[in-house]
Amino acid sequence: MKKNTWFIVVGIVVVLGIVGFVFNSKKSSGTTKIVALYPLTGGLASWGESSQKSTQLAVDEINAKGGVNGKRLEIVYQDHKCDPKEALSIYQQSLAQSKIFTSSSCSGTVLAIAPSLKNDNSVLLATVVASTKISSSSPLVYRNWVIETKQAEIAGQEIKSLGLKKIGIINEETDFGKGLATGLQNYLKDSGVAVVADSFATGATDIRTQLTKLKAANVEALFIAPQTEASSEVILTQMEELNFKPKLLVNDIILGAPNLIAKHQALLEGARGGNFVSKSDKLQGFLDKYKAKYGADCAHTTACAVAYDTAYMIADAIKANGDSPQGVADYMRSVNYQGVSGTTTFDQANDRSGVGYVLSEIKGGQVQLVK
Repeated sequence: MKKNTWFIVVGIVVVLGIVGFVFNSKKSSGTTKIVALYPLTGGLASWGESSQKSTQLAVDEINAKGGVNGKRLEIVYQDHKCDPKEALSIYQQSLAQSKIFTSSSCSGTVLAIAPSLKNDNSVLLATVVASTKISSSSPLVYRNWVIETKQAEIAGQEIKSLGLKKIGIINEETDFGKGLATGLQNYLKDSGVAVVADSFATGATDIRTQLTKLKAANVEALFIAPQTEASSEVILTQMEELNFKPKLLVNDIILGAPNLIAKHQALLEGARGGNFVSKSDKLQGFLDKYKAKYGADCAHTTACAVAYDTAYMIADAIKANGDSPQGVADYMRSVNYQGVSGTTTFDQANDRSGVGYVLSEIKGGQVQLVK
């Protein structure tokens, strides 16, 4: 009887040991999920695709090295379509999967989500968003990009250096487009430069009335501030139709669209604007890896570099502080990351510090720095 009891006890111990091993194995080999809100369709789909591919490249590298704290890192990609309402809806639906979010493009999508983060105990690392409204919008939003006022200043400095007396502005009625237009007008205030400004709604297919008004005003230069490549196409095509060819100042949406530049090369020749350019001796190595993995160059170099760095920073934050949103936010507060887009630190407004736009020019269908 005692012998049988002994075998039973040993059997129970063995079974419990196996169950415990399996449980711990599953726990250690689980996944940590992050939700990525990118524009995968619509007018900024190429920016979303660049961000997605760069993020996935980083995640694949991280997982190949063992993941984060024994767990695989998994990105759940969602398409916000550059629509604030869509972004908020997807965010709310995704809370059950993760409370750590990253995003790319369209300031309005970040501004739609920001008020909910504190109550939801979530954190968002945003890239490729420039609106000044994002600054300090939430203690749980970090912006890994440059704010629009610095881009408007570049355009304003160019207008002053050329001695222009009358300029036009055409902007899309989004937070980003309106912010650029307002920023430029504020910069030129009391400068003696006359400004004729007009705007158009997102999705507009005919802005000839606005362009005709600007042409009739005999502006010496026109600053173009669209939100997407699709709206850029409408502006440029209808300017060509109207034979409206002033000196052009453009935003980084146009400077970052090689297909658009190729299609409208004659109109855009000599166009200048502020461009956010990555400065790191690690950049070329990253771009080579990107091309080797996907068989093509990254269409938006800085957006790719920043998305790649952001994925690594999130992984480092989780490694250091666990996967709590507050832990990730605390890590970002003091981060000093040396990445392929350069050094990333955040200021008191949770904006990326120490970076800015540089004056760039379209020449021969290529974007180059103005020396």
